[in-house]
Amino acid sequence: MPEGARSDAPVTPKLNEGDIEDTTSAINAAPDSFWLASIEKDASALLDLVRESVDRGRILLVGYGFGGIVIKKAIFLANTNNEYNGIAVQVDRLVFFSTPHRDGEKKEWERLIKNIIQATDIQSSSRLPEIFFGLFRSSSQISQDFYKSAIKCPIANFIEKPDVSAAKQIMDEGKFADNMDGVESGPEKELQNFTLHEIATLDHLETLRTVFGLKQTCSNGLTSGQHDYGAICDYKYLLHRAALDNNLEAFTALRNLSENISEANDEGMTPLHMAAAGGSTSIISHLLGKCTIEHELINIKASSLLDEPDNKQRTPLIMAASMGHEEATKLLLQSGANISTQDDTGKTVLHYGALKYLIAVEDFISSDLLSVLDKDGRTALHIAASSGNSSLTSKTVDVLKKESRFEEAGKLEIVLYLLTERYVHPSIGWEGRLPICQAAVGGHLEIVRTLLRDEGTIKQADRDKKMALHHACDSGMHEVAELLLLNHANVEAKDWDGETPLHKAARKGRINVINLLLEFKANIHSRSSKEETPLHMAVTHPEAVKSLLKAGADPNPVNKERRTPLHCAVLQESWQSAVCLHQNAADPYKIDSEKQLPLSYAIAKDHLATVKEFVKDHEASLDLLAIMSEAIKYAAFTVFEYFMSLVHTTANNFHESQKARLLHEAAVGGSREILDLLLQSGIDANLRQNGSSALHLAAQNGYEEYVQKLINFGAKVDARDDENRTPLHLAAQQNEDETVKILLGAGSEINAQDDDSITPIYLASEFGAHRVLQVFFEYNPDMNIATLSQGWTPLHASIDGGHRRATRLLLGAGADPNMVAHDGWTPLHLAAFEKNAGAVKILLGHGADPTLTTNKGDTVLHLAVGQFGVGVIKELLEHGAEKYINDRGEANDTALHLALKSSDCNVELQLLIEHGADIDLRSSEELSTLMLATMARDVEKLNLLLSANITSRENPKWQLDDLIPAYKKATALYRQDVTGNPEKEDSKYRDIINALLDKEPKLQGMEWPRNQT
Repeated sequence: MPEGARSDAPVTPKLNEGDIEDTTSAINAAPDSFWLASIEKDASALLDLVRESVDRGRILLVGYGFGGIVIKKAIFLANTNNEYNGIAVQVDRLVFFSTPHRDGEKKEWERLIKNIIQATDIQSSSRLPEIFFGLFRSSSQISQDFYKSAIKCPIANFIEKPDVSAAKQIMDEGKFADNMDGVESGPEKELQNFTLHEIATLDHLETLRTVFGLKQTCSNGLTSGQHDYGAICDYKYLLHRAALDNNLEAFTALRNLSENISEANDEGMTPLHMAAAGGSTSIISHLLGKCTIEHELINIKASSLLDEPDNKQRTPLIMAASMGHEEATKLLLQSGANISTQDDTGKTVLHYGALKYLIAVEDFISSDLLSVLDKDGRTALHIAASSGNSSLTSKTVDVLKKESRFEEAGKLEIVLYLLTERYVHPSIGWEGRLPICQAAVGGHLEIVRTLLRDEGTIKQADRDKKMALHHACDSGMHEVAELLLLNHANVEAKDWDGETPLHKAARKGRINVINLLLEFKANIHSRSSKEETPLHMAVTHPEAVKSLLKAGADPNPVNKERRTPLHCAVLQESWQSAVCLHQNAADPYKIDSEKQLPLSYAIAKDHLATVKEFVKDHEASLDLLAIMSEAIKYAAFTVFEYFMSLVHTTANNFHESQKARLLHEAAVGGSREILDLLLQSGIDANLRQNGSSALHLAAQNGYEEYVQKLINFGAKVDARDDENRTPLHLAAQQNEDETVKILLGAGSEINAQDDDSITPIYLASEFGAHRVLQVFFEYNPDMNIATLSQGWTPLHASIDGGHRRATRLLLGAGADPNMVAHDGWTPLHLAAFEKNAGAVKILLGHGADPTLTTNKGDTVLHLAVGQFGVGVIKELLEHGAEKYINDRGEANDTALHLALKSSDCNVELQLLIEHGADIDLRSSEELSTLMLATMARDVEKLNLLLSANITSRENPKWQLDDLIPAYKKATALYRQDVTGNPEKEDSKYRDIINALLDKEPKLQGMEWPRNQT
């Protein structure tokens, strides 16, 4: 612990270089505060660490390398309101040593910080969470808006470079103001009343001065463990912060600590940049020597920084203008700032002035500045036009006239007129819409007539390939459209969407324009890029539909989605157009790409009048069942009710199977009103279809209201489907606890068995339906009924499904953990076979017997070894597996023999040997364990055996006679392996031979004859 630190302060374990992945020891060493290392190589290890340790103390997330799993998990924790699996998590410290390099990482960085601040409620906290966001001089890669918001957050420190060891030391020494116990009194003692956050927010100026005074006087009364606040909390960032916030008093307090006024932050911005960005005119005036401060220690005049660019080539003037600060821009211009400088986007201050409506820049307009293009090819005039800045445009006209550029000025006056009349939409760039197009949109006939004097204007199109005629027709400007047509505008011209002027007029319902275009022989059947005709476009305007149909438009063309105008009219609920189309031969039975009819869409909208219109000529041949089924599908009660009445008033009374179909469909997809109507009409609630009742379907889908209604109308609560399942079976399987309560309350048999003797509680266990299980326990179910096919109980089912919570609930309610299935398997055997160590632990804790064997003679330990279940083996050994560790199984082998015969089973083998497995027992083939390891060519297994004691012998050491057979076998196999294959000199049998010789040198020369293997 550092000298001077309080003894009751929580101690954070040091994270040494080798501990980055080994976090368990660090946790055990400090139960109150622990590390979560960034285990990028193994995400599951991190998740397991959280699951097992999240309730042991405060979490410290340490991120090495951006974009790693820790970042994602930190965001997850923040987004889930600091809860992980229902356990409240206190994110005490978050330390990230990283630099965002790519755009995607920058966004993750910004989102992470914002989410953590929001989730941990840092700003309202009375204490300072020790949060270090290591930006490492990378703030130039973070957006300006984020930078401004970030430095307003309680960031304790901006670490200047990725010095991990220094950061660890800071963390190890605890809070910044904790080391003041050695100070009797004075301003230094007052520091313990303030957190670094409170100092950093510049709200305590006297304390601020004291802190930075400590840089020179830290030896006066301070302990040797006191931090150098000036070094840790680099004052240049606070200086920039004060400039941004226009806090002149704090700024001067900080300025007196340094003579270097030109020092830039990570983005290359000086304090003058920051003052300009914040519109801080008092700071700007102070920096430029235009005002002085009483008692100021240092005379400041930073005029040399006036045109200094930052990393993005932004001068303070461009910064002020881009942020829209009128007074700051004016002040910098009056101070002689260079107006022609361009930033990295190519914009000058005139560009930003045009965008932000800054009056200050208008007096500096010149033809040279007007000709400057940004990287998007726009001049300041382009931006003024697109943003509707008529004031700057008017000034530009005056400049052009003064320079005798009368032709340009004349054209610009037309633009100015359009701007003044607000016919330039702010969202449309000037380069994207030509003057004649703007005039056409506004209906300015004389302006259009004037512009048409220029040869070729009539053929000009904007960036969307729209001509003036497109715009005039879209806006309904009849006279302009006529003038353009008389000047030979192309009536069939298509824009980027393949739409003609007639498409535009039809979409907006411009009747007069439609008729005008038809007079000029516009193609009424023209197709857009989506294969839509003008009639498709017109469906929301009934009068336009009538005009086009009257002119001969085809009522049944299909677009790319195979939809006719009738489809479109119904989908857009233009009912008058739909009726008009139908009365003009539009087919309501055409199928679109979704296999839907216009009639289907009308039913889905529950618009009875339109449905009746569509079917009025086909009533004799109507498929009422299909229409009513469609109405149920879309919960269209009005349509359903009408056709239900037709069923009762005509000879089309349905058969029982048809009634069953409607009832079943209503039970799963209709509205409550439709189900009511069917039941009240006298339909039997127990009608069956496809082997089940409507109650089965409603229960399976968890429709509690439908379940109750069917029961009220006489549905049998224990009706059986074709697999002999009751509705309770299906509800239990889906974890529909409310439905289960209704069924049980209505008398459903809780122990009902299907054809395989499966009960509802079995299905709930199999599918992990823990809410249903808790309901069942109130009704005393039989939890040990076994299935006919396998003899499995609900406990078997929960293990097989991997549902530990269900397993706990069943055992807690009294389920027998030692029930034996037909093959002799208990739930414990099943858990071991599936390598489910958690379930094994639960079962053993509730009395499961690990000594029971299967019908083939295998113990639980045999199954665990056979499945490489290291975790299961550990649990079994911790619960006394030594008692049966040498039992033989199905093939008369012990668990040790199985481990020796299996590849990649060395960890399991070591565990067995360490817990007393007899290495002297021979296998089912009468082979020694040494021989098994030799034949497996596994030197690691062999060494484990050679280094172990033979516990069953009086002399536990291996004897020469024990080793000879394995040595002879190894040498013979080696010769066989390499004979005729010199490249196989790396044979694994050579390693076996060497291991045996290391154990017993006397084996040398005891090989078998060359012809013997």
